[in-house]
This record gives sequence, C-alpha cells and structure tokens, in this order.
Amino acid sequence: MNLHANARTCPHCRLLIVESVLRDSKTANEVALQFKVSSRTVHKWIGRYRQAGTKGLLDKTSAPHSVPRRQMQPGKALHDEVMTLLHTPPSSHGFNRTTWRMQDIKATLDRQGTIATLNNIRAEIANAGLRWKQARIALTSKDPEYRAKLDAIKAVLASLSSDEAFFSIDELGPVAVKMRGGRSLQPQGQVSTVPQWQKSRGAFILTAALDLAKNQVTFFFSERKNTEEIILLVDRLREDYAFYRKLFLSWDSAPWHSSARLRQHVQALNDRAFSETNNCKDPRWMG
Repeated sequence: MNLHANARTCPHCRLLIVESVLRDSKTANEVALQFKVSSRTVHKWIGRYRQAGTKGLLDKTSAPHSVPRRQMQPGKALHDEVMTLLHTPPSSHGFNRTTWRMQDIKATLDRQGTIATLNNIRAEIANAGLRWKQARIALTSKDPEYRAKLDAIKAVLASLSSDEAFFSIDELGPVAVKMRGGRSLQPQGQVSTVPQWQKSRGAFILTAALDLAKNQVTFFFSERKNTEEIILLVDRLREDYAFYRKLFLSWDSAPWHSSARLRQHVQALNDRAFSETNNCKDPRWMG
C-alpha cells in the first residue's frame, strides 16, 4: 500500500474514523482526540467518504493540477521569436492596429507557446537596439520644386555667419476675440463657464518674422493681410538688424508675398545696400 509521505493515517484508520462518527455517533472532537488528528481532518475524511465511498479514503496524488511553463530568459531563442514577430504587422495576428504594443507582443508570444515576462521581452527589444519613439510629422508640399527649395534653405542656414540672419515670415489670423476655456482659481463649489455660442468682440492678425538662428520673433498686429503689411515688416527687420550684412527672407506662396510691389521694394533695398557698400570707405563694409 502506497501512502503519502506526510500522511498521518492509513486508509483503514480513516475508515474507522468515519465509522466512529457516522455509525457510533461520536463527535468529531472525540474522534480527533482518539486518533490524534485534528477535527478538520476528521471532517475531511467524512466528506470524501460521502462523496466517493471507500475510494475517497485513498491517498490522492500531490502533483499540481497544472504545471506552469518555464519562463524563457533573455537569449537567442527569445530574441529570434521576438524579432520574427516584430517583422510582421499586428493585423496579421488579429490586432486592429498598425503598430505593436508591449501587451500585444506578449499576448501573441503566449499564444505561440513562447512564454516570457514583459521585462524579458523588453530586454530583448533593447538589446536589438530598438527604442519606442514618437513618429515625427514629415513636411510635404505639392510644389514640384519643394525639395530643391528646402535644400537651398538648409544650405544657407548651415553656412550662416554671425552678421547674417534668416527669417521665416508669416501671418496668424484673423483670430476672433472671444472667451476661451482654461484653468483659473475658483471658490469651492463654483465652476466658471464659457458659452458655446458667443459673439466675437473683434479680431486681430499677427504679422511676424522668426529668426531661425536665434529663435526670436519680430512682430506687430495688423488689420489685414496684404503687401503693405509685409513691406512694413521687412522695413522693421532692416531697422532692427541694421548692423547685419545680409538678411535672408522666406515666406509661403500667398499672393501678397509674391506681389510685384513687394519684389520691387526688396530689390530697391538690395540696390541701395549694394550702392552704400561700394561707396563706403570703411573696410568693414567693403563687398
């Protein structure tokens, strides 16, 4: 007869325990004292006897009902499984996504029989030189000369000297003047509200030039978007950067940015600067 290593009684003794309670009407405490076991053990054997008869008094296996699979550790095997998975789209594994998430990776590996902790999966991803990064928005344009223009701007910025400045010019607005939502200090029990529909108290336009080298903005408020406002901004830049040898200006293809009058004004400024430079005896201004 095979007994469990930790068994305090044999099947025969267990039957005597059960009969003492069920046949002889003894209490569980009395039987427990007699057989030197706990009353809980007495109730256990009575329950098993009622459920399965004498077979219920036999020892059960001590093996666990389920044996969890051993977690895979960082190494070549786990690395190959993770990399193979990452080279397939999530949609191929039932996820309605275009990019992987850690919980999706683990769930898919589990289904495939590769059991590993999130930390071990992260370790393999890091060991492969991969990092979670936010995708950047790439600037695009329908202009067929966009790439050439962008390369030209990059070339100018790369070779910009201390007496040169590059500006990006644009306008903001018209912006309606209305109440806007936001955070503010309020008494307890009181909440400020902003009407969904409200009449504008006015509007403004911000005309500005951003110094791409110094990240500084020259601006003023305008009443409209037109060539006159851009000419005012160009003249303001010429005054504020009077000691600079050269100013580069860039803007979008708005009609007032490419007007003949604006081009003529800029050309006149260039001609005047060229003339003053050639007529100046100060060697610092010699071209």
